[in-house]
Amino acid sequence: MRLETCEELVLEADKEKTGGCPVITQVGNMYKDSWDALISIILMITCTLTPINIAFSYSEGVTSDYPDHFMDILFLIDLILCFNTEFVTEEFETIRDRK
Repeated sequence: MRLETCEELVLEADKEKTGGCPVITQVGNMYKDSWDALISIILMITCTLTPINIAFSYSEGVTSDYPDHFMDILFLIDLILCFNTEFVTEEFETIRDRK
């Protein structure tokens, strides 16, 4: 197989580093940064509402649980995304290996 362009060479090197799985998110990705900001806002909301829900346990029905379940699903997605994000060591080396 002959590589024609520099981009193809970089993509092939990335596949070798990640074990052929191209779903590793890069550090500084604009979408990942936006996702982190969204998760930070949701975390602040959760930290504010959880003590209020514990102190004043409302029993209005099941509909009040839907936002909590939605936030739990977003936190689960964030957990999966974090396991698939490269990181930078103290020596400024980018680690993409999942091992």
